[in-house]
Amino acid sequence: MDCCGSDYDEQIGVSAGPECKKELQEITKLAEEGLVANSAPVKSMFSEEKVQYGRSDNLCAPLLEAVQNKTDLLRAFANLLSLNRSSVELYDANELKRRAEANDIGAINSMSYAYQVCTELAAFHVSPANDSIRLDLSNSSTTVLNCFGHETFPDVKASKENYGGWDISDRWQLLVTLELQDDTRLQIFLRIREFEFLDYFQPQQGPIFLALCGESTCGGGYQRTAVGALAKSLGAAVVTIEHRYYGQSYPFQNFSYKNLNWASSVVEAVLEYSACDEQMGISVGPECKKALQEITKLAEEGLVTNPTAVKSVFFAQKLRDDDFLSLVADIAAGAIGMLCPPLLEAIQNKTDLLMAYARIGGVDSSSSDFYDAYELRRQAEANDISAKDTMSWNYQICTELAYFQVAPTNDSIRSSRINLQYYIDICAVLFGPNTFPDVTAANWNYGGRDIASSRIIFLNGSQDPWQHAPKTTFSPGGSPRCQELMKAHTYISLYMKEWFSS
Repeated sequence: MDCCGSDYDEQIGVSAGPECKKELQEITKLAEEGLVANSAPVKSMFSEEKVQYGRSDNLCAPLLEAVQNKTDLLRAFANLLSLNRSSVELYDANELKRRAEANDIGAINSMSYAYQVCTELAAFHVSPANDSIRLDLSNSSTTVLNCFGHETFPDVKASKENYGGWDISDRWQLLVTLELQDDTRLQIFLRIREFEFLDYFQPQQGPIFLALCGESTCGGGYQRTAVGALAKSLGAAVVTIEHRYYGQSYPFQNFSYKNLNWASSVVEAVLEYSACDEQMGISVGPECKKALQEITKLAEEGLVTNPTAVKSVFFAQKLRDDDFLSLVADIAAGAIGMLCPPLLEAIQNKTDLLMAYARIGGVDSSSSDFYDAYELRRQAEANDISAKDTMSWNYQICTELAYFQVAPTNDSIRSSRINLQYYIDICAVLFGPNTFPDVTAANWNYGGRDIASSRIIFLNGSQDPWQHAPKTTFSPGGSPRCQELMKAHTYISLYMKEWFSS
């Protein structure tokens, strides 16, 4: 950040070329002379509701044509600027302030940027000392002293100290939204959020970790995580990039089937994943599995005798019956670490087993709403971030990934009504009829389990119902979850240090 940058004007001359630069200098001269001779006509050229060329990347051709044809050069320049009376008025500081105070969005945006320029950023586009294109009147930064009151002036030295200038500061920072052009035929511009954690970074020797948030909104802060501990031990930087269809990194304003067409998966696709339910039974043990099967039975019976009462236990009165049974099934997978003791206690004390199970899940009306496909779509279209994340994930499973958590044929925990047709119906509501995951094509495109890479660690817990989804080799025996994680983190640290030293 520098106070006064003449590089801007100089680069225009370089970019335009010597012939076009000469005409731009002539335009400045004509404007200056016009202000002396008769200011009204020359100013009016830049405030008419008329645009001939419309884009500034067409700068030189019309100017050189005007010179060759000996037509009005200043008029040709005004025509190609895409200016109108409204945009010109924003160059009047008093008018800009008035419109911003009247809640004009364009003026508010201009005022916000002007404040940054006038108090921190500066980089004023002054004219160079020699061979300038722009007006000599713009060569003094004192013209902005009264941007926001007397003695308003950018403290560029303090700004550099606070933000590091070209040196990236060693702390979490949310970077400016990137405008990355996606390589598609529609030339979509993606807004991708990026975070950097540099507390322990040693630039001369430290590695850079790319951390992915997965199918969720990215947050920040790695100080108290395993990734932060690993970064500290290796002097590493951590860069996190939000998935382009999650959080605030979404390229479109709505969730139409067409707009989600570029969301893709990069893992093995499996149509029916009954292994999730089967592993749940193994992980919780036979006694707790029996309790979970009893809960499913009570839920199904409640739907017959008094559906409102049984659904109200889970704040799910609005859900269709099958959606309600899906909610009941998912609670177990999300609470496996603390699932069994309260259920077995409820059975022993002969208290309400369904109520004990609902308390474990911590569900409320907001979370249960997402099991209603129509309500989920409505909230996503209303720009609810959590609903948008859920819709993006559903699109991936409905078109490529699948992994539909269907009930096994025998000895199932979840209701047998949670079958393949149930998921097909959900996909149709969300994304239109005939939406179905092409798992064969997905595995052909991304390789499935045939991963042509090395030095990869697959981390799964022995109690995790999803442990059969990735490519992994299991260690014999199991141990409490915290001990498993600590052991895994130790192994990861050892392997990483070995890899970086080789």
